[in-house]
This record gives sequence, structure tokens and C-alpha cells, in this order.
Amino acid sequence: MFKLKELRADKKLTQKEMAQILECGQPNIVAIEKEGKDLTDYQLGILNELYGVDYVNSFNIKEDRVNEKSREETRPRIPLNAAAGSISVALDGVTNEDSEQLPFVSAFSNYNYTILVKGDSMEPEFMSGDELACLQLTNGKARFIQWGRYHVLDTAQGVVVKRIYDNGEYILCKSENKELYPDFQILKEDIYNIGLVIGMLRRY
Repeated sequence: MFKLKELRADKKLTQKEMAQILECGQPNIVAIEKEGKDLTDYQLGILNELYGVDYVNSFNIKEDRVNEKSREETRPRIPLNAAAGSISVALDGVTNEDSEQLPFVSAFSNYNYTILVKGDSMEPEFMSGDELACLQLTNGKARFIQWGRYHVLDTAQGVVVKRIYDNGEYILCKSENKELYPDFQILKEDIYNIGLVIGMLRRY
């Protein structure tokens, strides 16, 4: 359950103002706050863009019933060397040999899939074998992209994890291991899906 009323109070917003932000009617805000109706992924994306993922996640209630539900839920794990379009296919609920279903990790309260890092292009930030929890951005719309942060791009050439920046018709992709991996650009029209990296699991 999302504590929208507490977030709204923290930002000193009226229900009417929050309805305008979330692009819905005021009765919908009432239902979310009083009846426990869930926010849509689109609405969460708006809040994440405005206030940041960490801040928004702090308003998720962690109760026994939520944790019990989370143990029953799964999310697809997608290898970084997956074929182009694999993320989009997995999120559409289609069985895909490139992905497997893993139990939902309650520590990351809002994510759609995980992806395994392969190679050293993002070292030292991400190591080969790290597992990244990713929040799908609605149809890869620019309004939800947090430029300068780490994203997973499902492109015509395959899946990549990079720090990204807007560059007109292109997205500029930067690696952390700059000595071995120079910057490159990808046409926005060649990107099927964009996910924001919101957490990481590392095996020692």
C-alpha cells in the first residue's frame, strides 16, 4: 500500500493539486488514500520523476501482509547478453528462454525486472555478476528518464546498461570504464524499452 496522503502532506499539496499531478480525478486520490487503491505504474513514474525514486519508495508500507504477498510474486531476470527485445517480451508476460522468474525482493519496493551485469564496462560502479533491479519507464518516454543516472536500454543491437544523457534524436551512453569503453550514441527510435536502475544485489 502506498502512503499517498503522507507524501501529499509532506509536500503540502491538496488532493486537487495531487490529482492534477497524477493526471486523474480527485475521487481517484480519495480512493488511493482511504480505500488502499494502488497507484498505477504511470502514476508512480510521475512521482519518481518529480521527487526521486528513493523518496517515493519511502512511502511504501512494509507490513506482514505485503511481505507475504511479495514472497508469492516474481519478477523476470534478464541476462545482459539477451537478444534485442527480450525485456519488452518478458514484461509482456510472454515466456522467453532468455529470462527466468525469480521471487520478488521486498527490499526494492518498486521494480519490474532484474538484469545480470556481464563484463567490465561499468566497473567500478557495477561488477560482472551484479544483479540490478530496474523500474520500467512507460514506453521509454523522455519525461520519465532521469538523465545522468544509470538505465538499462533494450535496443535494436541488444541490451546495455549505461549512464545516459539526452542528445536530440539520440541518447548518449557513457560507461564507467572510460579507458576501454568510449562513449557512443543510440537513436531514440532504435530503443524498445528503457529501465531505471533503482537497486543492486552483489554476491561476495
